[in-house]
Amino acid sequence: MTSPARTLLAAALLTLAVAGSSGASESPSAESATDPSLAACQAELAELRQAAANALLLQQQNEELVKQNRMLQSEVDVLRAARDQLVRDESRKWFLYGAIAVALGALLAALLPRLRPRRRFGDWG
Repeated sequence: MTSPARTLLAAALLTLAVAGSSGASESPSAESATDPSLAACQAELAELRQAAANALLLQQQNEELVKQNRMLQSEVDVLRAARDQLVRDESRKWFLYGAIAVALGALLAALLPRLRPRRRFGDWG
């Protein structure tokens, strides 16, 4: 049964149980006739109360898990942002190393030819 149908059934059973207990004091023969149905109604009522309690417990657990999920999701977002920042820093570091290597290469290419002693071509013979 669906939940609203179970609720209506529980209300009907409760009404029947209350009516049965007030009618039972008036005639003993009516009590013996409704006693099995009253027990069945009370068992159904207990089952419905247990189902309602389980539903409330499940709802509380669900709310707690949703809250925990949100916290973990925000933590994941923070960690991803930190990782992205580290990746950008690492990329900048390697870009800087490359720029320094190019600058040193250009400097050496400009200075090394000037450091070698030149041959004098004064004597051609």
